Amino acid sequence: MFEWDIATDRAIWENRRMFEIFGVAPDEPSPGKAEFTQFYLHPDDAPLLEESLRKADQQDQSFRLVSRIIRKSDRELRWLEVSGRFEFDAAGMPVGLLGVAADITERKQLEEHQQLLINELNHRVKNTLSVVQSLAKQTFKGGDPASLAALDGRLKALGQVHNLLAERSWEKASLAEVAQRCISFQGADQLRIHMEGPEIQLTARQALTMAMVLHELNTNACKYGALSQMTGAVNLSWQNSCDQLIITWAENGGPPCHPPTKRGFGSMLIEQAARADLQATVERDFRPQGLVCRIAIPEQRVVS
Repeated sequence: MFEWDIATDRAIWENRRMFEIFGVAPDEPSPGKAEFTQFYLHPDDAPLLEESLRKADQQDQSFRLVSRIIRKSDRELRWLEVSGRFEFDAAGMPVGLLGVAADITERKQLEEHQQLLINELNHRVKNTLSVVQSLAKQTFKGGDPASLAALDGRLKALGQVHNLLAERSWEKASLAEVAQRCISFQGADQLRIHMEGPEIQLTARQALTMAMVLHELNTNACKYGALSQMTGAVNLSWQNSCDQLIITWAENGGPPCHPPTKRGFGSMLIEQAARADLQATVERDFRPQGLVCRIAIPEQRVVS
């Protein structure tokens, strides 16, 4: 714990841990900002300190800094996290800072190691998808080109969302981002696909499932539905309603829509994947002006 007087640039370290973090003997004076910047703070992180200090105002009195320091006792590079609150005078000018500091080096090292593992996982999964695509091309060689194209499209949709999840450290991805990635890579005119809805976060597994569902809907729209004609359009919307997340895919302006005479693999994939991974129900309404697909997911399955 520490106190810093801004006017005099004097700091008071109020416990032994502060001296241990900076590698300073307990009988040495505590450094102020000038000495901290010159002898302890990593030069590349000096702009971070200045930016954190510039943000001080009475509306937001908090202070936070994560930076590297050079410990005095052994010149070892360490990670420091500082949190505090500014004090202001009657004129609204900051006069002091009361805060706490923590050495987070071990946490940073664990985060870096985790990122290395994630990068390795991403590399291996990408290679696996490439191998599956190659095997599929060899397996379908001389066979039905449409079947190969369908499988290739599904693998590419998975690859797109895989890249998105890799950017998010395989934690979460928003429904809007998943939809954009799935639709954009297929070359559909995004101006003809209107998306709207609140911020919804999906787990990694949910994101992959939703990618498959939206890919099938978009593929069918491009082949047979609204997007197969220049006059057609799609409205993709989602909203919370009665403890459910309702996702609606509504087509219009395309060729006349009729119920299929038999259920295809894509339809079964949509229904089974949504039910298994999202506990969702799927309703499809083949209206004359275009397909309307409604997916209802229990609200507790997703994070608003």
